[in-house]
Amino acid sequence: MNNTIEVIKYFITVGLSILKYSSWPIVILIIFIRYRTYIINILTNTTKISYGDLHIEFKESLKEIDRVKKPKNTTVIDNDDKKIAESRPDLAVVSSFKSLELTLRELYTKANDLGRIDSHSSNYKSPYMMWRLLGESQIVSDDYSKLFKILSNMRNEAVHLQAEISSEDAMKYIQEVANMNQYLIEVNKHLGE
Repeated sequence: MNNTIEVIKYFITVGLSILKYSSWPIVILIIFIRYRTYIINILTNTTKISYGDLHIEFKESLKEIDRVKKPKNTTVIDNDDKKIAESRPDLAVVSSFKSLELTLRELYTKANDLGRIDSHSSNYKSPYMMWRLLGESQIVSDDYSKLFKILSNMRNEAVHLQAEISSEDAMKYIQEVANMNQYLIEVNKHLGE
């Protein structure tokens, strides 16, 4: 009888010791089970979890682009851009945005030469300033202005390594920039009419 009581005491002591040191994993497991759909949704929609400065991550920005009203455009992306996106997605994002800046500068210069915008004083204008002036002059649409801001912010995330960018995400970004470039080219064609 004494042995049985000792064995029961031993198992209770061992059980309490295990519970003492494993209580936090059990609580974490319970929380995960309870909120698993929210946790899975968060983990599948972000590429980086950060604390401190809260940033909209790249995947969320891509979803935001889809919410902006714009005509669907099927500009073809060349193979060089695809290869860059596969090997260096961040570089592909920066490079594609640079092409957008060049197209934007061409449109801005033409609009300025035609007297369609008030260029204020300085000759140099940042891409954001050029876009703002084109928007104020109603040369570019509000929806495309929203899209430009999103693309610009995403480019900044890529430059400053604030987001992990997958090849797939880089390709989506390049496609959106190509569509935006096509829009600016069309606006430029019809600007003098």
